Amino acid sequence: MHSSMRRIITIPTSQSYKAWYNEDCYIDKTQIILEMKSSLKEGSALFFARPRRRGKSLFLSTIKHFFDENLFKEEYFQNKAIWKDEELRQKAGTYFVMSLDLKPLYNRDTKKIEFDRLRIQICKEIPNDFYEKIFQKQKPFFENQHQESISLLKEQ
Repeated sequence: MHSSMRRIITIPTSQSYKAWYNEDCYIDKTQIILEMKSSLKEGSALFFARPRRRGKSLFLSTIKHFFDENLFKEEYFQNKAIWKDEELRQKAGTYFVMSLDLKPLYNRDTKKIEFDRLRIQICKEIPNDFYEKIFQKQKPFFENQHQESISLLKEQ
């Protein structure tokens, strides 16, 4: 093979969707979000049981980047499967998404979650203007008892 025909692909080391979405080696898994949408019912939760190093973190980051009001950018998803769904497109970037990683909170000695550290992590996830946004939207926020939110918990 001639050396000018070789192509070098760099692989991001990050587990963030932002680092991966436009890479040649990225496999679009937003179709899974479309499939999840049809199986979710109000108040339900999803549990992903996959072995270590099988893409859970990147997939949760994809969900967060799609729905989070502070992270969503249309350019990230225009050529992905999820963008074909009009209903999901309307919900893109409209949620406060809290993402918590439980792995650093687990104490191996006591085999328990250290809740003081959990409180700190939650506080770091809440944006500075979160309470202001709630009070600006206070009436519709509190009148709508079925206000949707997204919480992403990652254990490993």
